[in-house]
Amino acid sequence: MCKYEPRTINADYLAECEIHAEVLKYSLLDSQKCLPFSIKVEIDKDALRILDQIAYRFAKLQDSMGEKVSPLILVLAQEPVAANATFVEKLNRLERIGAIPSAEGWKKLRVSRNAIAHEYPDDPEMRISAINRFMAGASQMSVLHQSVQKYINMHFPGIKKQGKKLKPITVFMRARVSRLTSGRINCLREVDTFKSDGFLLHHRQAIL
Repeated sequence: MCKYEPRTINADYLAECEIHAEVLKYSLLDSQKCLPFSIKVEIDKDALRILDQIAYRFAKLQDSMGEKVSPLILVLAQEPVAANATFVEKLNRLERIGAIPSAEGWKKLRVSRNAIAHEYPDDPEMRISAINRFMAGASQMSVLHQSVQKYINMHFPGIKKQGKKLKPITVFMRARVSRLTSGRINCLREVDTFKSDGFLLHHRQAIL
């Protein structure tokens, strides 16, 4: 017998993903003023702040969905996999039941996500190309989260009702940061944002 209540735990995991997805969405909106990145335009500190935020949320969202939500979807869908099943096998099963559009697409998102890790100091064109691929992948990750959320709402509508509601302990305010003429530099800090019993989430908030 399962040692946990999958619907309750999945509700907490879904809430975690929603936080990452929400901040990712707002960061992508902020990035519109920078797109497309080009070697003809210098990437300023404001753009770097946005890229950093997107990179963090992109990684956290995909990891949380892959490591926490996806296995529980298979449990709820009564699609058990072997204990030694590879992640690729789990992705293929998720694709087969319609939880994700494409297992191959998920793997491509990981490649896009890692593209920004390569700096290409001697090749500006490759660097900009990698950044634009990364940005496209981040947008696709946001869409994928919405798709998975729609699947869950359709097939397991009782999850959120049975799960614990996360209690905000710090109000998350999204500030539209314009380019500062005074030369002040944006910085990032870790802020404890949401908390529930034994469950603490962090987000990186842009501050001035």
